[in-house]
This record gives sequence, C-alpha cells and structure tokens, in this order.
Amino acid sequence: MSSEFDLRALGHEIQRIRHVKGLSLQDVADRTGLERQSISRYENAKTNPSVRILWQIAVALDINLSEIVQVLDHKRP
Repeated sequence: MSSEFDLRALGHEIQRIRHVKGLSLQDVADRTGLERQSISRYENAKTNPSVRILWQIAVALDINLSEIVQVLDHKRP
C-alpha cells in the first residue's frame, strides 16, 4: 500500500460533489466559515486539508465524511 496521499483525487471529489449539489465555492465557504479561496485551494490540490476541515466541508455538502475520502480507497495502486 502506498503511503502517498492523493490530494488531487480528494480535491476533485470535493469539487465533483459540490457541483452535483449545485453549490458555489462561496456557498461552501459560507457554510463552513472558511474563505472561498481556501475551498478553492483544497479543490485544486494546492493545500492539504486537515480532518477537521474535511469534516466541515462534508457537513457543508450535507454528506458523510466517508463520501469524500472514499475516493482515496479507489486510487490505491
């Protein structure tokens, strides 16, 4: 098992779910209390979000945290 964290896949999944839910970056920012630019950096794999941040994003998207991180299991080599 690789110890590398696929930040790009994680960010893509956050963005995909946000689009499916019909939410803008600002909508998620408002719901999390984070800056819109921060959400964008997470989606574009520029910043590694903490578990707490991922949980806040999941709550903002009205999903379970596992729905975001499940993409990491599918990306294992």
